[in-house]
Amino acid sequence: MNTSISLEKIQQIGGHLPDADALGRARRILMGELTEAEACAELNAKFLQQ
Repeated sequence: MNTSISLEKIQQIGGHLPDADALGRARRILMGELTEAEACAELNAKFLQQ
């Protein structure tokens, strides 16, 4: 099964509607391409710049 589709479905079942950035970040964490700390840094950069 496609990882991105699985992540999206899991989020929908949980009542969430993630955007493409969130799904991509989750996929990269699960694939080992991104650490939790790196993901947090991305989120901080995205939301604290506003």
